[in-house]
Amino acid sequence: MLIERLTFSAKYGKGDALLDAIREFQRLFGAQVGVPSRVVTDRTGKMFTVAWDMEYADLQAWSAAMVNEREMFGTPEFGAWFAKMEPLIDSGDRQLLDVVEL
Repeated sequence: MLIERLTFSAKYGKGDALLDAIREFQRLFGAQVGVPSRVVTDRTGKMFTVAWDMEYADLQAWSAAMVNEREMFGTPEFGAWFAKMEPLIDSGDRQLLDVVEL
């Protein structure tokens, strides 16, 4: 299994607004994306950090999802949502992580 982790540093005081934007994404596009996801936030460390994890069965499933995402990025609905989310973020990072069974 793979986890794609998108880690955002929200602008100061905008962590809750970013969480609301992610919830809106799930409501609008979650069924289309079709993969399990979760969000974790900072308890310690850099403030207003929001990490969004999506789970994929394997690299092939992730690659197929990327094709689907690129198509979604071109829609007016996604553009409207992104216009609300983008001003909330200072920076972001993407990681692709292997889940290792113990």
